[in-house]
Amino acid sequence: MIVALIDEAVATGARRERASDALGVSVCTLQRWDHRAEDGRAGAVRSASSNKLGEAERAQVLAIANEPAHESLAPHQEVHASESQAPAASLLVNGWLREGLAGRPLVLHLDNGAAMKGSTMLATMQNLDVMPSFSRPHINNENAYAYAESLFRTAK
Repeated sequence: MIVALIDEAVATGARRERASDALGVSVCTLQRWDHRAEDGRAGAVRSASSNKLGEAERAQVLAIANEPAHESLAPHQEVHASESQAPAASLLVNGWLREGLAGRPLVLHLDNGAAMKGSTMLATMQNLDVMPSFSRPHINNENAYAYAESLFRTAK
């Protein structure tokens, strides 16, 4: 809508910079919006993500999370002042022990951050026979801590 207003003002003789200033939008932002198929503002209406769960899948996930076997599992949260190898390794060990994963094959998907690729974390994974994976298809916002919690069935 803003782009259309500015285009209309420019068509009637106004300068693009002055029209954008009047609406509180920078010329650079307008240029980005011109090159996108959709509006880039935070409040813009966008189409649904291609990997969004359908209603049936969402209902299935909620049903499994609310089964009696999972209902007593409380979400665990660890907060640290900075991202480092030791807390990441500690989270992995605690979840591994809590869920009784000894002897079971496990692949842990990690982001490419220093804490996840560090020697402490990799050594811990080797000791627990956990296979590291540094990429997940179609996921662009990696959050290894949240994904590890969901992997260990503690996040609901």
